[in-house]
Amino acid sequence: SITLPGDVLMNIVGPPLGKVAVVPADYPQWNINQAITLFRASPKVLSEWLYFVLCEGSAVRQVMPDTRGSVGQVNISLSQCRAFVLPVPPFDEQREAVRRLQKLFGFAQQLSDRLRDAEASVNRLTPAVLAKAFRGELVPQDPADEPAELMLQRLRAAEAPEPSARRRRRLAQP
Repeated sequence: SITLPGDVLMNIVGPPLGKVAVVPADYPQWNINQAITLFRASPKVLSEWLYFVLCEGSAVRQVMPDTRGSVGQVNISLSQCRAFVLPVPPFDEQREAVRRLQKLFGFAQQLSDRLRDAEASVNRLTPAVLAKAFRGELVPQDPADEPAELMLQRLRAAEAPEPSARRRRRLAQP
C-alpha cells in the first residue's frame, strides 16, 4: 500500500471507476487503500505515459464486462489490472507523445480559461446593456418621439375597460 512520487494510481472501486492520478513529489511516500491500484513506471516506461494511457480508458473498458460488484458498486480486481495490456512504444516516442499531449492539454486549458473569462464578461455585460437600453443610451434618441411616460399613460387608457352600459344606467338612476 506504499506509493512513491511518480506512481500512477487508479480507482478500482466505483463509482467513479478508472479515475487516474500521478502521485506528487510532496512527500517521499504515501499510503493507499484497497480501492486503488498502483502502476509503477520502470526505466523503460514514463509515469506520464502510463497516466495518459490509463486515462484513455480502453484498458478499463476491456475488463468492464467481467467486473464484479454489488449494490451499484462495480469493482475491478487487482488480477484484472495486472493483466492489462498497455502499449509501450520506445522511450523516446513516449517522451515525445507526452510532450505533445501536455502541450495540447495546456492549450485546451488556455481555451477553457478564455471561455470562462468570456462567460464572466457576458454575465457582467448583460445587466449593463439592459440598464443602458432602459435609459435609452444604446441608440440616438429622436426628440420628436413621445416621452415614455406619456406613451405609458396612453397605453393604460387604451387598455382600461369602458364602463358597461348596464353600469351606466344604474349610475344614471336617482
